[in-house]
Amino acid sequence: ALLSISTMLFGDKKPYPHPFKSCVCLGHIQGEDGYKLSKRLKNYKEPDYIFEKYSADALRWSFVAKNSPTTTTRFQEKLIEELQSDLLIRWYNVYSFFVIYANLDGFTAEGAPLRILKALSAEPDKLSEKDVVPVDDPVKAYRPWEERCELDRWILFEMNKMIYQVRRFLDQYDLYPAAKAISDFLEGLSNWYVRRSRPRFWESGWSESKADAYWTLYECLINLARVAAPFVPFFTEVTWQNLRRPYPNSAESVHLATYPKVDENEIDFTLLENMALAREAVTLGLSARRLANIKVRQPLAKCEIVVSLPGVREKLEPYLDIIKEELNIKEIEFSEEPQLYVNYELKPNYKLLGPKLGSKVKELAKILGTLEGGKVYHELVNKGCVEVDLLGEKISLTEEELNLKLIPKEGFTASQGKNMVVILTTVITEELKKEGLVRDAIREIQELRKKMQLPYDARIHLKLASTSDELNKALNEFKEVVAKEVLATQIEILEDIVGESEKTEIEGAELKIQITHK
Repeated sequence: ALLSISTMLFGDKKPYPHPFKSCVCLGHIQGEDGYKLSKRLKNYKEPDYIFEKYSADALRWSFVAKNSPTTTTRFQEKLIEELQSDLLIRWYNVYSFFVIYANLDGFTAEGAPLRILKALSAEPDKLSEKDVVPVDDPVKAYRPWEERCELDRWILFEMNKMIYQVRRFLDQYDLYPAAKAISDFLEGLSNWYVRRSRPRFWESGWSESKADAYWTLYECLINLARVAAPFVPFFTEVTWQNLRRPYPNSAESVHLATYPKVDENEIDFTLLENMALAREAVTLGLSARRLANIKVRQPLAKCEIVVSLPGVREKLEPYLDIIKEELNIKEIEFSEEPQLYVNYELKPNYKLLGPKLGSKVKELAKILGTLEGGKVYHELVNKGCVEVDLLGEKISLTEEELNLKLIPKEGFTASQGKNMVVILTTVITEELKKEGLVRDAIREIQELRKKMQLPYDARIHLKLASTSDELNKALNEFKEVVAKEVLATQIEILEDIVGESEKTEIEGAELKIQITHK
């Protein structure tokens, strides 16, 4: 109404004195039954119930993280719970990990450089190098990004990319892709950076690498709080109040801090692309394991990677050790002959092509059955389409118009993505089986440590006894590996354990575990 009135009264004047510069139209929020929220129908949960069970932040996030706010959405409790887990619980786990180990190691974030002081400040323009206080221990000092390992630089450039994307989308009032950029960054921070950096945090003494890990995670958490503050104001405030503690002159609230800003040239897109390819290889390998129902703790002998584009192999090669570790694989090779390991089943998408081709779609199905699936796959990736001669007529088919199914041959499992096909051998030798049994045992020991609520750095005396000779033999053979993983100063492999012990089962065999905290 205000816009209509201003246009009618002042339409001949420029600029028009409109009541607002931009207008965002929001979609309706419906109940789970699909009807408009109604007091009469009572088709919604009370806000207090949602706030108490999931938090106000979880509710706010659910309005922007799944669909654009401009579209009509249903108010679903299950969706709120799912998105709370994806963002807030994942974020809390990363934040909690940092706080626990920072307290254990005495990391105080003292000696922060000007860039972090400005990030913490409500008035960054008033700060200069004079405000930087050098740290007493040079080993714990903040090092420039370019001097850190590739993993640190990767997540910091991912952070910059997130800041750049969120600012750009918010400037366009486009909340959904902005929320997705935050969620994607947090997924990488949690599932890749923190998980792969844990051994550095667990080091007994200080080193430049360990200090880099703390400073990197600290900087990421600070800027994540600043970026996400408009979306989840309460949780960001909680993390901010603790993270700013070493600097009393920092902004009293995250909502008083400046909103972060970076230039596009502050992002190393080459590094991000290369790491994305490595992560894609890992994701496909894990998917292949799930298809064959082989857990990650079970080592496998070999992985074959078939790349779809020139140059992908060269970009992947520096990351092969990471891929081997993530997939628990002994050996990785590249292959140009996928037909040795997999078959392709190629069919038309009848739903799309039926109305378009009519009766010709049956003839197309016959033609597709004669084509080599591997070549079709590569052509789809490289060109985005494949040409087929149908009854004397050349037609172009897109990926959406074809159903291309990957079928692994016996002894293999595989999964394909945009840039590659990852193939794993599924034959498990006796040596590989022993390693798998030991990894299962380590997991059970770690679970018992958690159950006993032992400190993260607690050393233990461990006694193990199994009804399986095979498991006992494996534990004896890999005793040093077990000791290192579970922080055991002494391990005894016995026929039986006297006294109280935890009983569990590994591959159908009973395993007794007794932990004594030294």
